Amino acid sequence: MRALATSSAVAWGQPPGSWLQITSSTSGHLLRLAEEHAHEVISQCVVEATGDRRWPTRYAVTHIDLGLAYLQLNRIDEACHAGSVAFGSQRVSRSTIWRGAELDAALLPRFAALPEARDFHERYVLARRAQR
Repeated sequence: MRALATSSAVAWGQPPGSWLQITSSTSGHLLRLAEEHAHEVISQCVVEATGDRRWPTRYAVTHIDLGLAYLQLNRIDEACHAGSVAFGSQRVSRSTIWRGAELDAALLPRFAALPEARDFHERYVLARRAQR
């Protein structure tokens, strides 16, 4: 794959390796769009007049998705916070726990020393135990 990408980059007049920069730039743009979309979904889940939440599962899962996007953008504190918000919602469904497992698996091995990552992990474990 790398040889093909490198030869394609050279054929298009780009120096070898420049396709990585294009891919990285595109990926960052897509992650920022995902972040923007997640914020829009979250705002739809909150009733402005009362601050109550409708669609609690959607609200929680979207926070997990937002946490995964933040993690890819290397915004670790925000990733942990978004995940923690998901487990503080009114109702934690199995789908929230499954998505939370993805965030936990991505956070814990690399950032276990951070208090925020440990806090998220504890919230995830408690929610998982409560589902049993």
